[in-house]
Amino acid sequence: MTRPRRLLIVENEVNVAKMFADILYDYQTIIALNLEEAMRVVTEQLADLDGALIDLHLTDRLDSAGLEVLAYIRDRRPDLPRLMITASPPAGSQEKMRQTYGIIDTLIKGADGYSANGVRDVVGMMFDQSAGALLRRAFAQFESHAAKIQRNLMQRTIAARRGIRSGEHTSYQDLEYWTAKMETFETDCENMRHTLSSAPADLDNLISDFVGRWQLTAHPAEADK
Repeated sequence: MTRPRRLLIVENEVNVAKMFADILYDYQTIIALNLEEAMRVVTEQLADLDGALIDLHLTDRLDSAGLEVLAYIRDRRPDLPRLMITASPPAGSQEKMRQTYGIIDTLIKGADGYSANGVRDVVGMMFDQSAGALLRRAFAQFESHAAKIQRNLMQRTIAARRGIRSGEHTSYQDLEYWTAKMETFETDCENMRHTLSSAPADLDNLISDFVGRWQLTAHPAEADK
C-alpha cells in the first residue's frame, strides 16, 4: 500500500496548524510552529517530504521568517512543491515573490479564515497531473533553479568588483565576463518563461537543459573550455 503524501505545515498559530491538518486528513502532516522547528524538519527530513505549506510570518510580528524556510527548500529541493500561506501578503508583486522563492501559489486568509475546499484545491495542485498543475509546478521548479544561478552570478560579479578595488588586474576581465554572462542569463530566463508558457510536452527536459547550460565554473577560462 502506498503511504500518504507527507506534508510539512509551518504555522505559528496552533489552532490554524491543526485546522490545516484536519482539512488535509488524507495526508501525513508534520507541523512546525516556529522557525527553529521548521528548519529542524527541513534539515533532517527534506528528502522524505512531498510538499510544504509555509506561513510567511512565524511570530506575532510581520517578521517574514517563513522566507528562510522557503529559501532553504528552494536551494536544496527545487522540485519540492510548496505554498506560502499568509493573512498579510507582503507589499509588492506576488509574481516576483513566486519567482524568487519558487512558490506554486499563495494561500491567503480571508475575513472568515481559510476555506476547507480552497485549501484542498490549492494543495491538490501540488500533486495533480493535469496540464495546468504540471505547468505551474514546472514554473516553480524553473524559478527555483534560476534564483540560485542568478545569486551565483551576482556573487561572481561582486567578487570581480572587489578584486578591482584591491588592485587585481585580472579582475577587469572577470567583471566583463561575468557581466556579459548575467545579461545572457537574463535573456535565457525570459526565453524559458516564454517557452514554458506555451505548455510544451517536455517540461522536465527543458528545465534539465537550462540547468545544464548554467553549471558555472570558478574562472572564465575554465568556463570557456
